[in-house]
Amino acid sequence: MRLQSFRGHTVFLNSLTVSGSKIVKVADDVNKEKSQANQDAITVTQSGNTITVSADVDALNSFASTNPSQGTGKWVGLAIDTGEKSIIGVTYNGTALTQDDVDEAASVEVGAGSFVLWLKAENGDKTFTLGKDGMEDTDVTVVINDTGV
Repeated sequence: MRLQSFRGHTVFLNSLTVSGSKIVKVADDVNKEKSQANQDAITVTQSGNTITVSADVDALNSFASTNPSQGTGKWVGLAIDTGEKSIIGVTYNGTALTQDDVDEAASVEVGAGSFVLWLKAENGDKTFTLGKDGMEDTDVTVVINDTGV
């Protein structure tokens, strides 16, 4: 929580309460088998706003994203819960989450207030910022813990 002065009044700004977990059910698409095997091979833990994904990265399956512009990688999926009732109005690195993000989350049985974050495990750690009007931005770091090293 952060204090902010507004027209002579003290305003308290809360930040989003973020939690991350692995996606248990993957989308029923061309990558289903490889994607599910990757999900089954990872463990996810969290301390504060640091989410750790542990896996033998070399052993993960590499496959092309269903979005060709994202390329091929050892994709792993996280469900990011914002602590809000809906992700509409939440931003990811300054870009508003949309109904498409809500629909993607629903397709893999991720609840309201959460969105799906796909990462290429071989690219290592990632930090992103979540925001919402009237709230302090929340920085989240995903650490890739390569257990095969």
